[in-house]
Amino acid sequence: MEADFQGVQLRHTDVAIVGGGLAGSLAAALLGRAGIDAVVIDPHPVYPPDFRCEKLDREQLRTLQLTGLADAVMSASTPDQECWVARFGRLVDKLPGMPQRGILYDTLVNTIRSKIPSNTEFIHAKVTDIATGPERQTVSSGSTRFL
Repeated sequence: MEADFQGVQLRHTDVAIVGGGLAGSLAAALLGRAGIDAVVIDPHPVYPPDFRCEKLDREQLRTLQLTGLADAVMSASTPDQECWVARFGRLVDKLPGMPQRGILYDTLVNTIRSKIPSNTEFIHAKVTDIATGPERQTVSSGSTRFL
C-alpha cells in the first residue's frame, strides 16, 4: 500500500469484488485459485444469518462440480429425500425426493468463503464510493482506495 497526496491509503489490485455474498465469494474463490490478484470488500467477516435457503438441483450441482467447490457444499447441505405437500394445514401427499440438495443461504455463502484462498485479501469494510475513468477505476472504503 502507498499513500496519495491526501493521506489516503492506496491498494492496487486487478479485481475489486464489492460484496461477499454468494456471487462475490464464488468469484473470489475462483479468481484466487487462478492466481488473479483480487480483493473482496464486505462489512461482514462472517455472512450473517439470513432466513432463506437455496435448492441446488442436478444442473446446479454439475456446475458446482466444475468449480471444484462441490464437495464442500455437498457436505454442508442436506439431500432432498421426500417432499410433503400440505394444504390448509393438512398433509395431502408425500412425494419422492428429487436429486437435489437444500442449504441455508448463509451456510452456503460461508462454505464458499471458507474456500477463498489466502492470496485473496478479504477487507471487512463498507464501500463508500466507486469511480470509473478511462485508465483506471477506483473503489473507496473509508480511508482506503482500491485502484
